[in-house]
Amino acid sequence: MTLPKQTLRPCRRHLRVSLLALLATSSGLAQQAQPAASAAAASAPNADDDVVVLSPFEVTATNDKGYYAANTLAGSRMSTNLADLAASISIINKQQLEDTASVDLNDIFRYEVNTEGALTYTPGTQSMRNDGVLDVNAGGTQGSSVASYTVAGANRVRGLGSPSAAVNYYPSIGAVPFDAYNTQSVEISRGPNSMLFGLGSPAGIANQSTASAQLNRTNGSVAFRTDQYGSFRSNISFNQGLIEDKLAIYGAALYDEREFDRKPSYDRTKRIYGAITFKPFKTTTIKVNVERYNNDNRRPNSLTPRDFVTEWNLAGQPYYDPVTHKISSLATGKDLSMVVNNASSPFAGDLRNFIATLPGYDASKWNAAKTQYNGKNIFNTGLGMPAGTAVGVTNGYVAGKTPSDILFVPGLGVANQGRSIMQIADGQRVNWLQPTYQNK
Repeated sequence: MTLPKQTLRPCRRHLRVSLLALLATSSGLAQQAQPAASAAAASAPNADDDVVVLSPFEVTATNDKGYYAANTLAGSRMSTNLADLAASISIINKQQLEDTASVDLNDIFRYEVNTEGALTYTPGTQSMRNDGVLDVNAGGTQGSSVASYTVAGANRVRGLGSPSAAVNYYPSIGAVPFDAYNTQSVEISRGPNSMLFGLGSPAGIANQSTASAQLNRTNGSVAFRTDQYGSFRSNISFNQGLIEDKLAIYGAALYDEREFDRKPSYDRTKRIYGAITFKPFKTTTIKVNVERYNNDNRRPNSLTPRDFVTEWNLAGQPYYDPVTHKISSLATGKDLSMVVNNASSPFAGDLRNFIATLPGYDASKWNAAKTQYNGKNIFNTGLGMPAGTAVGVTNGYVAGKTPSDILFVPGLGVANQGRSIMQIADGQRVNWLQPTYQNK
């Protein structure tokens, strides 16, 4: 009977000790929790304090550090940390634009990776000047395309081509270049991004984030620039809050007169930009911007010119008459050749008769159908040949060798296009050169 008594006493003793320890712990926790609750109550904001919540669809430069922009709308259309995006994106903020004196996209492309601007890249083509390159610095139209090529598109990304242009993540006209005077930042998204931006260039997208009116902020700036060629650039901008937390306006103006070493080339640009921010309600913000763009230029050719005038003068200034289909010499008045497209043309007989009047004519050199003379075709000797081909050449012409084609005319080429070509001599218009059509 002694064992149960000895066993129960220790159990009761341990139970009392455990209960005391639990009470002591609870008391200690209560003593520790009371100051924490007091501190939390002291640090809690008052009900009257306003909590500022930034819009997820807007990016500000508040977190930018130097050239580093922390957040962007590129890649997700929402304010996202740049480190969380898998796309290849470069952001050029306002500070970097000012420090590198960049005013357009070609200036920016001089400093970014996998990009080439107009100063380091010339796009290739087979439709202009017969030399395989397109002089977009001077402007032009490629072949029969109605789309004009300007210096704004004379660039490429990742070696693929010119990127698609966007303003505030909406497609824009690439022929109207962006300018730093009203730019907050530029986002270059390299590579195909059709899933994010819709139809776009495989080279990528260059987006301009324009400046917007900031509520409750008043500031302004004026800038001037010149260079050794006599260029002058000036721009002004301002931001003015009109109604506190409700209404603000932003305005900017630019005058850019670019001069070049080659005179009388110039490039004159005038731009005006305005933006309004209106916040009628706490959860509603309306932003509007508008811009007027005017450009007048005579940019210098960046490619070495080719002399076709000397050869034409030495050949007696030949010209083409679209009425008679004859090529005559402006200097001597003599008929030199004739261009007829098809043997069924009403001018086919005139062509055969004309060949019979040329020096050295030999009737035995005709073929049976009289479509060839001396083994050379007499029809389609001009139209249908590559642009710039000498008139009368059907089987090729080697410089320095006497041509065997009796219709050959030196100093005159055929341009296979729908537009008339104006021929100039001594500063005066002497003739309109028009290709023959409708198989005549």
